[in-house]
Amino acid sequence: TKISEIIPCSHIPLPFCSFEAKWIPKSCRFVTIGLYARGSGSITIYDLSTDSGVIEKQSEKKHPFKCLTLGTCIDSFRNFATGDYQGNVCVWDIESLDTPLFSSSGHSSIINSIDGCGGNDTPFELVTAGRDGNVKIWDLRQKSAVTTLTSTIDCWSVAFGNTKKSQERVVVAGYSNGDIRLFDLKTNKVRWETKIEGKGICSIDLHKKEKEVSEIIATTTNSDVYVFSSLKGTFFSKDSFQIESSTIWSGRFLPQNQNVFGTVDQNGNFTVSKWKKGSDKKGMIFEELSKASLSTKPLLSLDWNLDKSGLCLITSLDHSIHVVYVTHAQDL
Repeated sequence: TKISEIIPCSHIPLPFCSFEAKWIPKSCRFVTIGLYARGSGSITIYDLSTDSGVIEKQSEKKHPFKCLTLGTCIDSFRNFATGDYQGNVCVWDIESLDTPLFSSSGHSSIINSIDGCGGNDTPFELVTAGRDGNVKIWDLRQKSAVTTLTSTIDCWSVAFGNTKKSQERVVVAGYSNGDIRLFDLKTNKVRWETKIEGKGICSIDLHKKEKEVSEIIATTTNSDVYVFSSLKGTFFSKDSFQIESSTIWSGRFLPQNQNVFGTVDQNGNFTVSKWKKGSDKKGMIFEELSKASLSTKPLLSLDWNLDKSGLCLITSLDHSIHVVYVTHAQDL
């Protein structure tokens, strides 16, 4: 069995607090968003052609940003979308940060999470989760949300699924009270739901979101990571794994290997783990593969590189971004 190591590649100090950073596909660049100490928002694009990374573009905006997605970024439409503290949804051209391509006031307060999908003859759509409890679906051809899934509970995380079939897309949402719901966007109804008692859902991720939902990873405020698995996309078995005795702010499947996932936590640790189904096909077996302490402050988000397996961006509350490489990631 190959041994996985976490190799720090670069540590980039920032003049603002970054809440999220994402790789720009098919490039050595990334975009990050966040909050200046003076209360304004930052969008910054970095180029990692050099070891230390250089700022390629930078723009300060009136309102701070909380979340970011490049789910609508394709070769012919190089863009990213943001959600801010005032409830605004914006789409930006990667090559020009002056004015958004799309902008709408979507929520009554902060947007906690955003995801996107589309391209290849399917419509570009966004999903946003707000502190107001609403999950909203946005078709970029229209100025207002096309669907609103209401709740009185603060929604912390969302993710698209089954995105290749535009008429059969689903959304998975995680809430502050431990609820996880899978919404069928064709019927606007809950197809499946569960509750993790006493734990808020900090992040939600689906492996291969272009296909029918088969695996979901959810991280929580109480140190547990849950993996839900299904063969038919409706009834999920679940199991949990305690990574660290603190909040797990984000968990993401490795795009090149659905059985490997990374997590970042309140204590500044980045952990790479593996899961597989037990011999009875019901329970699951978890294994911690590698762990690195990257900061004395919380790590907030992570993003795997789609083109280079094992390459990862991690944002930290110490006003910095870590670029790390996990060896043998897709072969574990």
